[in-house]
Amino acid sequence: MSFPRGEKRGVEGALIKKTFFDLLWTLHFTCFLFVTLRAYLQSSTARVHEHTISDGDGRLNERLHEHPGAVA
Repeated sequence: MSFPRGEKRGVEGALIKKTFFDLLWTLHFTCFLFVTLRAYLQSSTARVHEHTISDGDGRLNERLHEHPGAVA
């Protein structure tokens, strides 16, 4: 394999290594975003369901909105 004048043989290996680490970083960052987004969506979904719990007769459970010590 011939190389143009001034080019070193280690350039190809360095390019492959750089590409590998770029792909590894991209995968790591994508996983981080996915996990963060999933946690956010689960917490917001939990908040929505917290306000829609039913007592079985179709009424919303108003006890979720009561404050401790409040007179009924």
